Amino acid sequence: MTAAADSKPYDGTTSSTAAPTITAGSLADGDSAAWTQSFDNKSVGTGKTLIPSGSVNDGNGGANYTISFDNASTGTITTRVLTVIAAGVNKVYDGTTAATVILSDDRVAGDVLTTSYTAATFADENAGSGKTVNVSGITVTGTDSGNYTFNSTAATTANITQAGTANPVASSANPSAAGSSVTFTASLTAVAPGAGTPTGAVQFRTNGVAAGDPVTLSNGAASFSTALLSPGTNSITAEYAGDANFTGSTSTLNPRRW
Repeated sequence: MTAAADSKPYDGTTSSTAAPTITAGSLADGDSAAWTQSFDNKSVGTGKTLIPSGSVNDGNGGANYTISFDNASTGTITTRVLTVIAAGVNKVYDGTTAATVILSDDRVAGDVLTTSYTAATFADENAGSGKTVNVSGITVTGTDSGNYTFNSTAATTANITQAGTANPVASSANPSAAGSSVTFTASLTAVAPGAGTPTGAVQFRTNGVAAGDPVTLSNGAASFSTALLSPGTNSITAEYAGDANFTGSTSTLNPRRW
């Protein structure tokens, strides 16, 4: 018996669908046989050894035959296409396009592979839902990696949510003397893990009444000055409405006037 030539894509097994052939002799009428063959190992390669095996059903446990099995170096196992898929991870706005993804793949069960990537980026840094994330530099390593070809790039989506804001209000004098001008400043910052500088405007209120028009932020800060504080404890409120990348916030300071 001699193994027959066979070729297959990598499937993680040594199985061969070809059947060995009788190269000398023959079966007697009424006798039957079951012949199989296998690759010597599961790995991709050419000129691989095919190993025949089997038995004869002759009513005498096969003792009526002398069987020799001859290997053949005519086997080929070709690489399997591994599809690496990226799943995007949502993040809070941080002013960058940096993204994080989780990789998965359709490897043969039990194979030892490690997947990684060098870069994942959003199309832009702004907050939004279902934003495109492009992944590059995908690599596959591990004991069984040589049995696969794979994609080096992938695309997915993820969300960038608005960052929260802190909005403390500071006073140039507290307490302040009657008739003196006092400047109040709201300093907007991102709350971790968010990052970046909020934009937009702050509406100041003095004792619940709007203190003029909203003040546009400059490098995250807005100020207004007044000499009209009432004697005693006052209420200065800074209302930040937010912008496309930052949520709004409100903060109150209670300065005293002598």
